[in-house]
Amino acid sequence: MIRNIIWDLDGTLFDTYPAILRAFRLALEDNGITISEERVRNQAQKSLTRFTEELVRKFGIDPNYLQERYLAYCSEYPLAEQKLFPGAREVCEYICSMGGINVIVTHRPWSSAKKLLRTYRMSEYFTFLLTVEQGYPLKPDPAMFEKVIENFELNREETLAVGDRDLDILAGKAAGLTTCLYNGKDYESEPDLVIDDYSQLLDFLKDEK
Repeated sequence: MIRNIIWDLDGTLFDTYPAILRAFRLALEDNGITISEERVRNQAQKSLTRFTEELVRKFGIDPNYLQERYLAYCSEYPLAEQKLFPGAREVCEYICSMGGINVIVTHRPWSSAKKLLRTYRMSEYFTFLLTVEQGYPLKPDPAMFEKVIENFELNREETLAVGDRDLDILAGKAAGLTTCLYNGKDYESEPDLVIDDYSQLLDFLKDEK
């Protein structure tokens, strides 16, 4: 029975991609680079961090300035327009009601993630928030998952990893967890469960009981 969930944040709990794509393209334009929204979207669904590294090598731009402009544009995008996906709250509530925990493992900066949670009154459902700012390698490396499992002494067989990209699923699999892909496109990671609506995940969890 699944009792705990390790969640991704962007594109999984919250519909943040419109804000991310806009901010990243504007930051690139500030560096004299124009890239189509479709290409940025495709790369974001894989790893925006790795795409940034590729662009830095190719164009010789200052990664610190690019990050500064990106975060500035992200902060301008209203949090009220970065919606919580329907049904996500109900899944989190269910996990809490079963005595389990919800944890977020994300590439998003800690302060930005906390603001999103507060805006949608979701903070109470999450026991822990772990980000790469704390020195962990990027997913699909499972290091952040392993830290959560160690910290809270989670039973791997009772813990589900939920994300919207292959790298989330690969990290979860590497940590020995059951995996769920939400709203994923063109995936190759072979998740245990694929959903496009959180009511499907809630039904799965209740059937596992």
